[in-house]
Amino acid sequence: MGRFFKFAFFVLLGGFIYWVLSYHFIFFDSMKPYQLKKQSLTFEDTIVNISKARSLESILANKNLRKARMGEFLVSIGRMSTEELDRINAKYED
Repeated sequence: MGRFFKFAFFVLLGGFIYWVLSYHFIFFDSMKPYQLKKQSLTFEDTIVNISKARSLESILANKNLRKARMGEFLVSIGRMSTEELDRINAKYED
């Protein structure tokens, strides 16, 4: 039974690490986390704080977050307008 539990532990650990690498975890002032799917598996920008003290433009200046459609997410939750998003996207167009 010992080998089975070790195997199960490592499978669960691997699944957890894969899940963490697959999503951006976005926190607001309320500390309620939201998940946003990443474009690739990486530890970069895994935990993102978008408190009111941080400007929307500084958040969207990050290429990884723009590729993960952070702007559309911010519009959907009412943190920014589509006009603001279009203006910022035009500035950082790749």
